[in-house]
Amino acid sequence: MFNDTKLQYLLLSINEAVKTCILIPTKTQLDILKHLVKTGGTGNVMEFLKYNASEFQKGFDLANEMQNMDFVKLLYSNFNKNLIVVELTLLGRSKSML
Repeated sequence: MFNDTKLQYLLLSINEAVKTCILIPTKTQLDILKHLVKTGGTGNVMEFLKYNASEFQKGFDLANEMQNMDFVKLLYSNFNKNLIVVELTLLGRSKSML
């Protein structure tokens, strides 16, 4: 019925479909995604959240979690400059329209 190649393709397709459907951004993540769409696709998470340097780890964890969900790509971070720059992905752009 299925050869190995067809079965692997089917499993990959199902995996991608499930991954795309299940990943629902939180309110904060959705706000960041919408802001990134408005600003052209890149931005500083710390600036958007109005976090100061004492909250850098919290901002970095949020950006990293969004990267793990494939909503953004983490481009640059610098504690001394209070920067966590991310770029919107195609999945992130589609999720921003929820």
